[in-house]
Amino acid sequence: MKTYDMLIVGGGISGLSMAHYALRSNWRSAVLEATPEVGGLLHTTHFEKTDFWLELGGHSLFNSYRHLLGILKDVEQLEQVQKKTGLSFQLWQQNMLSSIPSQLSFPRLLLNIPKLFITRKNGLSVAQYYRKVVGDYNYEHVFRHAFNAVISQPADAFPADLLFRKKPRDKTQPRSMILTQGLQSIAEAIIGQNNFECLTGTEIKAITYQEGLFELTDQQNKKYYSRTLTLATPVATTVSLLKTAFPQLCESLQHIPSANIQSLGVLVDASAVSLKPVGGIIATDAAFYSVVSRDPLPNERYRGFTFHFKPQIDEKTRINTVCKVLNITPEQILQQKTRYSSLPSLGAGHHQNLAHLQKNLDSLPLALTGNYFYGLSIEDCVSRSMMEYQRLQTFLDN
Repeated sequence: MKTYDMLIVGGGISGLSMAHYALRSNWRSAVLEATPEVGGLLHTTHFEKTDFWLELGGHSLFNSYRHLLGILKDVEQLEQVQKKTGLSFQLWQQNMLSSIPSQLSFPRLLLNIPKLFITRKNGLSVAQYYRKVVGDYNYEHVFRHAFNAVISQPADAFPADLLFRKKPRDKTQPRSMILTQGLQSIAEAIIGQNNFECLTGTEIKAITYQEGLFELTDQQNKKYYSRTLTLATPVATTVSLLKTAFPQLCESLQHIPSANIQSLGVLVDASAVSLKPVGGIIATDAAFYSVVSRDPLPNERYRGFTFHFKPQIDEKTRINTVCKVLNITPEQILQQKTRYSSLPSLGAGHHQNLAHLQKNLDSLPLALTGNYFYGLSIEDCVSRSMMEYQRLQTFLDN
């Protein structure tokens, strides 16, 4: 019976970063991923018969992503990092584009700015905090929609301190970055390391824990054994897997709802789009939250745009919306790719709920990681994995 030091269920960036740290500690470890490929919300789609790619999940890196940059250095991928061209975002409202500054009330903004230095985010929602520091008018007309776009869901109730969590910056790197081959190349570089074991198409169906050993059973009834376990899966999946062995953990996890997103990436000929190069588009009154363009890494022949739609928008409406925003016809869409994702929807009481969850976890050789702890960014996921990796060292290094 082969026994691992650590098994990691889930091959997104949370699970892969945990596996990377385990590998560097020479722990016998493996990643078990239910789908045919790793990456999770790092999802770079490559269009057929072209050299063009587009992100359907995460989009950017920043020099505050120090844990992720550390991994990129370890896997010798820092040379892929390229400074992201500074292109502005625009607003889409009433079926037309406008600049963000044109929709702001600067007198109201200046009147409220002093509150930025005296108002604490702790315990406040996004709506509560930002209404105070930018004013009701600016929040309703611009900032609410910008924040919805950032997290691809209604942001009003989201904890204010988790929206833009302050992190130390590595000033040797550009402030905003893009990878020349897309973000999924991070996942590919991690699993490409020597002695890295990753089993895709392996869906874990049951977990038991007895006498200091985890037993995992997959869809083929194959068993896996490990001294420690990391679950880097969506909240609903984590609850399903833990409900028998660790029901006390599920009490906290069940309070974290999810939001669904439909992402549609389109490839168009550069000559077909009259829209000037843009970083992205924020919707105020449309079927989508945001559009993120590939313009910051330009291509002579093609342009690409990812539309992050609200849930339950039918295909016809999605295509009509794309055509209206880009001022093109359906025939001018050369290729398209769709991805359905789920993100945690954090709200009031999240910090208390998290503290209760962590208290129950601390005495267990079980780690939980993902984007439902400290925020939705890639770095939030990696930093959570680092913290849990350090905690589990006490179980494996003794």
